[in-house]
Amino acid sequence: MEVKKNENEAVEKGFIDTKKLITEFLGIFALTYIGSWTIVYKDMNEITTMGVAFIHGLTITVFTWITLDVSGSHFNPAISLAMIINKKIEWSLGMFYIITHFLGGIVGAGFIYIQMTDNMMNMVKEKSIIGIPKPGSPHYDVSGFWAELIGTFFLTYLFMAMNIHLTKKKNQDWYPMGIGLMYYICKLTLGEISGGSFNPARAMGPAIMAGTIGATQMNQVFGPLIGGILGAVFYSSIYMDERSEDDDDDDDGMNDSEVREYIMPSENNRSEIELK
Repeated sequence: MEVKKNENEAVEKGFIDTKKLITEFLGIFALTYIGSWTIVYKDMNEITTMGVAFIHGLTITVFTWITLDVSGSHFNPAISLAMIINKKIEWSLGMFYIITHFLGGIVGAGFIYIQMTDNMMNMVKEKSIIGIPKPGSPHYDVSGFWAELIGTFFLTYLFMAMNIHLTKKKNQDWYPMGIGLMYYICKLTLGEISGGSFNPARAMGPAIMAGTIGATQMNQVFGPLIGGILGAVFYSSIYMDERSEDDDDDDDGMNDSEVREYIMPSENNRSEIELK
């Protein structure tokens, strides 16, 4: 009994929860797999830039919708890092999330590599190869870094700010749509400059499988990570004080530990909190 109790405590503290890791893996797998195929089709002139952005945003929306109550729907190392910084997730679980994101990106790209025919590979080998997010020009190196940073800053800030609505149990259905729409906007407007990754795992998965890692990939790793950190800092400076003032009136009796549990629900406490 004591062993089982310790295991349950570990799960509640976020050290071990395979359900959360599986849902995070599936989310970034889907984003990489589906998103990379859209870029391949764009290289073959079968889809437009707007179509690529729309499908990326729609994928984020759908998988956020179906996994939000399980893992929090990060699907992005930069967002997990921001959540760690603002202490909205245990650092140990956050690190497992980040590792899982990169594994999901690599596996998603691996399936594309296996499925692509020789004819398709010849058509796109001078472009995205297997759906690598690439800028429209090699001269966008510096601009690409800033585009990745700013785009990820917007995504992280929105992700964390909308968690206020989650803790107050208001407008939850709008949350996945908001994240997907922001991704669509960033992808559509900044994709030409940076490749429109805004996610280190999404960028590195296809690049690793294709054996192509250069300045663009460095921009797509460090730009989003810095953008995520800045988003976390900006969010905390704007919203933390405001939320603490409103907690007594608007949290429906939820204390700080319950708020964290609602954002990152555990198996044991999810139904109890939702009933409050």
